[in-house]
Amino acid sequence: SSEYLALWDGATFLSCLSSETAEEVWKNQIPGSPGVDLTACGKAESIIFISGNGVMGLRPDGSESFRLFGNFRKAHVFENGKLLFLSVDGKAHFYLNSNHFSHIIPLDNDIESMAAFGTGAFLISRDSVFSVNQDGAITGQSSFSSQVSSRNLMPEQAQLFIATLAGDLKLLNEAGEVVKTAAQVVKEA
Repeated sequence: SSEYLALWDGATFLSCLSSETAEEVWKNQIPGSPGVDLTACGKAESIIFISGNGVMGLRPDGSESFRLFGNFRKAHVFENGKLLFLSVDGKAHFYLNSNHFSHIIPLDNDIESMAAFGTGAFLISRDSVFSVNQDGAITGQSSFSSQVSSRNLMPEQAQLFIATLAGDLKLLNEAGEVVKTAAQVVKEA
């Protein structure tokens, strides 16, 4: 089976290249306002494009599979085809599929960003990280004494590296638990 690469020009053009030949498979101009996010999942055979007009789902062949209305800024397609959207008001919306909204993930904190991997996602607030599985359930949380300043996802390991403004460095596992701190790494070296 062929592998593909979805590309976005940062405005309204989406295209798909064959990773084997680098040839363009298709190119679409998405009407309306410029896009704000693009995500894809090969196992779910889905490409999600978010613009000011809402969400458009595409199949790997470039044909439209669905549209959703809403003011979203980030999306993730889990390997099982379920969807997670981060709205501009800091809420995480979970969908069983494009036709079935399930729930807003119940968090007391506004979510500022999301880092996602095949079977899960990290929802990052000002001073906490919440781990969510592909069924939309919260599986863990880590809170910090200072504001999260940066993060780096290691998707193959389903781990998230977090830095805070206070200088704390922590490595979180898929369940959102701290597995290492900078002090532990220094001791091991």
